[in-house]
Amino acid sequence: MYKVIEPVSETDFEKYYQFRWEQLRAPFNLPKGSEKDEYDQYSQHRMILDRKGNPVAVGRLYQISADEGQIRYMAVCEKHRGKGIGSSMIATLEELARACSIKRVMMNARLGAVPFYQKNGYHAVGEGPTHFGKIKHQQMQKDVTPKSTNSKYGEWCDELATIWREQIPLTAQMGISVEDYTGDNLRVTAPSSPNANLHGGMFAGSMYALGSLTGWGLLYLMLKERNIAARIMLVHGDIRYLNSVEGDAAAESNRKQIGGSIWPLIRDKKVVLTVPVSLYSGSQLAAEFTGKFILYPEQDNPHADSLSTPQGSLPFD
Repeated sequence: MYKVIEPVSETDFEKYYQFRWEQLRAPFNLPKGSEKDEYDQYSQHRMILDRKGNPVAVGRLYQISADEGQIRYMAVCEKHRGKGIGSSMIATLEELARACSIKRVMMNARLGAVPFYQKNGYHAVGEGPTHFGKIKHQQMQKDVTPKSTNSKYGEWCDELATIWREQIPLTAQMGISVEDYTGDNLRVTAPSSPNANLHGGMFAGSMYALGSLTGWGLLYLMLKERNIAARIMLVHGDIRYLNSVEGDAAAESNRKQIGGSIWPLIRDKKVVLTVPVSLYSGSQLAAEFTGKFILYPEQDNPHADSLSTPQGSLPFD
């Protein structure tokens, strides 16, 4: 289990900077203190911890201007790589950027890390600096403006992603990202690398999880828009696998295809809804998921635990 935190206490920052030095400076025989710079005090910092509270990844976002931010000091512990942790850190920093109305995020990536950042949506924009006289970098950039023309929906997408990341640690390991919500359609994506099976395609369990999360997420956003408080529970899910997923996967669900109505909730009645989700490999339909969800009025949930949210509980109670 992994947890994303913002370093706040002196102890947090000691762990944070020690990890930065061990991962990014000690291999080049650079002294303590070289892992810090004058922009740290103006930046936002994040750290991912394992279940024992040990750092496994760090990253920093610095706002260069009103529209542009920079990600720097990205590092993931070697034995924890390949688990989607780096992608989770990138997504976390991008959410912070959107919250600051930043439209573009740039970075100077070591050449060996360029494929990783490309998988996360970054593209080369110029030659980067050469650090320590030998480590060449590629300058890369990504547009992080929410795709939805409604800024409110973009904020809700970030909120949903935060709920999943903090309360369902598996989503961070899978690298799941809430890409867009239009008011009708929700699109959620997952990268290939942390979800690959033995044959190079996407693991069937990852596809099922992506489908169920997308269905739950659409209901969550619908309830939020209508200001209805309810507990959402997935009680049954069916998936039909049609084609293997080569590369990244995307899942889409549209409220107009939902079976049932949410409006009995305002009369304090529980409802049962059927939510179809389509999963894609590129433009090819890869699977069809159908989730059966029960939505309980808030007052019918006297035993709600810490997994509850204002508009619903998490899908795997």
